[in-house]
Amino acid sequence: MYEDFTEEKVIVEGKLSGLFKGFCNHDTCFKFIGGSTWRQAEYVHEYHHLDSPRAKIIRAAKEHKGIIDTFYIEVQGVKTRVKVKSTYD
Repeated sequence: MYEDFTEEKVIVEGKLSGLFKGFCNHDTCFKFIGGSTWRQAEYVHEYHHLDSPRAKIIRAAKEHKGIIDTFYIEVQGVKTRVKVKSTYD
């Protein structure tokens, strides 16, 4: 687990739609085939070139004056895990 999270749970798992070019900025979106879309929520710049890789969204929770949820994307073949937020927020 990262940071001081008390729980982590995979909430979305599948393949990303189309070409994954890596992480760029807060405008970078990740769309799952037949599913949800997530937007990068922190500055990480890391280039990759993968065609429809498998990926998952992880909900990491910790208690601090209530429950604080943080969401991360993990992409198969990429070591870096990046904070994201749902485009429905």
